Amino acid sequence: VLLRVYESAAVKFADSDKAVIRVRLGKLTMIARNFMGSVAFQDLPFELEQLDAGEALVIPKVWIPVTNPEVLDKLDKRSKELASDLLKKPISEDNFKLRISRTFPELSYFDTTSDIARVQLGQTIGAMLSVYWLLSGQHEAFIREQKHDRQLSRQSWAWIQEWKDQTVKLTNEETVNAILVFMAIHALGKIKEFRDEFGRS
Repeated sequence: VLLRVYESAAVKFADSDKAVIRVRLGKLTMIARNFMGSVAFQDLPFELEQLDAGEALVIPKVWIPVTNPEVLDKLDKRSKELASDLLKKPISEDNFKLRISRTFPELSYFDTTSDIARVQLGQTIGAMLSVYWLLSGQHEAFIREQKHDRQLSRQSWAWIQEWKDQTVKLTNEETVNAILVFMAIHALGKIKEFRDEFGRS
């Protein structure tokens, strides 16, 4: 990817009279630490924003639409298997978090170099964990981050469990899969760059 960055810089600054061109990689290096995209990291698309006559900033494009049918089929299979496992057998919270990171590429769309995006990613994972806790009947896990005097009561938890089964009908693979997909993508519209990119198409 660095070779592609420098080739792009050579084109962008071809007419520059500067002896040295500075290319800032800050965001690229931050994303490299936790990259989980639908393409190999070396193929990650990016923009090179010219800051002045001798300096540019690399802006990686982490929201890569998955269009390869084989990849889509693999992700669909993983998602359905996860939904099925949530209904049929106990899985640990760590295992659930690992599996959603491998199943939903949308979770990698949040730029973790941004404080706001980190909060949005945390809220998205929290929403998906709420589904996991509801399905696995983990009241204590569901309330562990709530202030002691504002924690959801056992009575309210029982009401939510009944609502989950009778009204929402989170009792079959298709519905569980659909709610996990919804939770994974519901906050993407809050990402300004994502809106700017796809609002044009």
